[in-house]
Amino acid sequence: MVFAIDGSKAEVPNSNENRAAFGESGNQHGKGEVRALISCMLDVLNHFLLDLQIDSIKTSESELAKRNINVVKEMLQDTPFIIVFDRGYPSIELVHFLEKNDVKYLFRLSSNDYKNERELMTRQDETVKLIHTSTRLAKIKKNHPEVVEELKIRNTP
Repeated sequence: MVFAIDGSKAEVPNSNENRAAFGESGNQHGKGEVRALISCMLDVLNHFLLDLQIDSIKTSESELAKRNINVVKEMLQDTPFIIVFDRGYPSIELVHFLEKNDVKYLFRLSSNDYKNERELMTRQDETVKLIHTSTRLAKIKKNHPEVVEELKIRNTP
């Protein structure tokens, strides 16, 4: 089975309840529109929506994607699948989550993603180990300190 996950911002009705629940997409001039972040997981071959998550605009797409994955894994039990992600998703923390949960994945990368690792490639299609540099780990530590500790223990530079 081939699935895809993508997220988007959605404008929701402007009410105090929605502003409190989802937040706003403001700018330097004051309050903005009330917006929510949505993430959906789609069965690519059957054109069927498997899961939809809605949360605060401050939530990351990767966090909602993890929720999508957990719901679908529970639904499908042991059915194998692969998930295709767009350029906004590649991160060591998400790769760690996917591998820890035995989820097969494919990321579309932007030209600036993981340049050092890509320069070491000798073929167009090969497995690449992402190096857990201190700079990369510091970004993860902000939101997921427990993952940083797991990555340090794995020590897979």
